[in-house]
Amino acid sequence: MSSYINIHSLAYPFYEGDIRLLHPEIREDQTGDTFPCPPEFALIEDTAPPIYDGNTHWVQKSMPFNINGVWKYQWSIIELTAEQIARNQLGLEKYNEIEALINAQNNPTS
Repeated sequence: MSSYINIHSLAYPFYEGDIRLLHPEIREDQTGDTFPCPPEFALIEDTAPPIYDGNTHWVQKSMPFNINGVWKYQWSIIELTAEQIARNQLGLEKYNEIEALINAQNNPTS
């Protein structure tokens, strides 16, 4: 889903639906490549997130920035603390326990 920035206020993110609320003159059939971006908004160029280990890190987008008229953002890979890793592991173990119980109830053996 494409996101937009208000280039005057730097408010972000906006999506087509948000912009339609502010500009009801935009027709419903105008979407995606045919969406008429109003002049106070700019499309943020989409970039793929980096590859990272979700067990030990998480990613975050930066605030969009303008380079030669193109609005982009960067990704930051942030290391989880030992406490966060332990909490995630505990949550995964609890999830696996519940999933095993549900599977046992749905597939009783004779």
